[in-house]
Amino acid sequence: MKVGCWLLLLLCVGHSVLAQSSVPVQQALAETDLTKRVSLLTIEINRLPSCSAYLFRAEAYSILGHHDLAARDLARARELPPTEAAYFVTTVSGLVLLHAGDARGAFAEFDNAIRTAPPYYIEVYSFRARAGVRLERYAEAERDLLVVLRAAPTDADALGLLADAQAGQQRSTEALATLDRALAAHPNHPNLLLKKLLLLDRLGRRDEVEALAGRVTSFAPNDPLSQSNLGLVFQNAGNLPRAIEYHTRAIELYLERMKEPEFARAQADQLYRIYLNRSITHRQLGSTDAALGDLRKATDLRPQRYEAWYMIGDLQVAQRNYREGIAALEACFARNPKLTDGWVNLSFAYMEAGLRAEALRTFDRALALPNVASKGLLLNNKGFALLELGRKAEAKAALEAAIATDPRVAMSHISLGEYYLSENDLASAKRHLSYGLALPILDSRERWTGHYQRAVIALRE
Repeated sequence: MKVGCWLLLLLCVGHSVLAQSSVPVQQALAETDLTKRVSLLTIEINRLPSCSAYLFRAEAYSILGHHDLAARDLARARELPPTEAAYFVTTVSGLVLLHAGDARGAFAEFDNAIRTAPPYYIEVYSFRARAGVRLERYAEAERDLLVVLRAAPTDADALGLLADAQAGQQRSTEALATLDRALAAHPNHPNLLLKKLLLLDRLGRRDEVEALAGRVTSFAPNDPLSQSNLGLVFQNAGNLPRAIEYHTRAIELYLERMKEPEFARAQADQLYRIYLNRSITHRQLGSTDAALGDLRKATDLRPQRYEAWYMIGDLQVAQRNYREGIAALEACFARNPKLTDGWVNLSFAYMEAGLRAEALRTFDRALALPNVASKGLLLNNKGFALLELGRKAEAKAALEAAIATDPRVAMSHISLGEYYLSENDLASAKRHLSYGLALPILDSRERWTGHYQRAVIALRE
């Protein structure tokens, strides 16, 4: 796989680091195939370990997705006598962190590098801007990019990032103008075309999206990321069959790339996300089996990630496959115990499966989390489960807490009304039942239908 290296570009701006590196290291950097570059640098490290060889291999490893190996090489580079300027070592550290997804750590490293770097070392501003965009620090990113663009007014990457920063500050018109400026200099640049396509999609300019989509496809027919993003564009536009076509093409391309073992890890992360996106589209089309098939492929690919397990659980519960839904949601929470979403589904599945004790334990697990989502619904469901178990005093306390937490949950009022009916307190019962029936139904599951019907009858009596 041929991949351009940011650092190779960085070293060509009147910088003396490359001249300080050994001839074998320079030869390795001239190799655009990252796998071969790693092999050449490994030979040089075995012959004569140096700070520069470890640094460049760390950066290559990070692009390939081998973040643990990149971190190890970076640590070893710092243990050796320095052959590079300190700011350069810090920049490489930032790039390794950026590739690993740690934008916050990368931003700090680039910030440190800028403080000691010479004025001509402008690429580090571009790197900090990239981290800034990921952190949604758009104004800071824009300032960094203006520094880069003063030196290189038509730099494609800098203009593309500038458009991202402007769009992030709700300046879509400016972002579109920046992309048009970039495309005037680089008319067939796939990444710029894709950015414009995504921006037009967000602005709802569907006719222009359709016209540009064909152009993106013609210039990047074998780029899986472009195909995947086109899938998302048409998914958002509601053209689901077309979205499936693009997602499927992206999957085929990533599967082909994964035949190269050294790139398998990096490609697998991308493929995992596309399986999730295609599963959502299948579900929107009503193709439940196809959606589950994609989600199972995702769990096979990345079994330790929680998102696919969550989506399987949500889909199985919606299909009333409660035992399967419980298993998937428990697998999700085992991988991410602090996840605040999904607990309503898990507790509901336990209740529908008749597993009341497990449902109550689930409520307690969820309610112990800080900032758990849908706390009012969880307290409502706990109160309802306690009512079914005949534990009336506890049920009343839970339902009152549910109403105090979120008074908009109609079922909390109706369930509390049912409690008062069981206690022959008709005035309190009618007050809560009337209030509950006047609220919009936030949870329309069939389980609650009978309770609404009984509430209506009770108010007629």
